[in-house]
Amino acid sequence: MNLPKSFQLEYTSFHSKVAQRIFLLFILCAVIPLSILAYFSYSQVTKNLYSQADEDLHRTSKTFGMMTFDHLQFLESDLDMLSTILENRGGA
Repeated sequence: MNLPKSFQLEYTSFHSKVAQRIFLLFILCAVIPLSILAYFSYSQVTKNLYSQADEDLHRTSKTFGMMTFDHLQFLESDLDMLSTILENRGGA
């Protein structure tokens, strides 16, 4: 394809030693530290989220257990009241 000289990409510019060294320096100074930082922040956030999820599950199960216990106490008092009524009726 015959494009004007201004539209053609020069592939030889990246093959020079200076361009290769600049690219390597960019990789070393920018990409690698950012990758390490991203990994450490990911591991820290993951650890915090797991601990928060564990605390939430503990709190939810405790609340559910207390609600179940309250309902059982209510039913037990109803059964006691019913047995008392039936005993009074049977005696009369």
